[in-house]
Amino acid sequence: MTITSFAQLKRELKPGVSLKLVDTNIDNHKSLGVVRKIILQQTNAVKFEGGSWLGLGSTGEKSSDFTFQENGFTHDNRAKHPDYGVMLRYEFVQ
Repeated sequence: MTITSFAQLKRELKPGVSLKLVDTNIDNHKSLGVVRKIILQQTNAVKFEGGSWLGLGSTGEKSSDFTFQENGFTHDNRAKHPDYGVMLRYEFVQ
């Protein structure tokens, strides 16, 4: 699956879809390499099994913070927030 826009990404991130965090700038991120299933979809975020959330506008994320790769996407807001920004790259898991 190749996502081409932020709107399409938000439509694809629905309950039952699984994602794997494959890269991040956060040292020792507890979810790196872990497959997690979405259990709740909201307009501004999705919730994973286990309780963590991926913001999609809930904490200031913009469509420009997201780029799209074959079978995945990257959320990167480090340019806007050099002191505390994050980069998270996810892949869809079948």
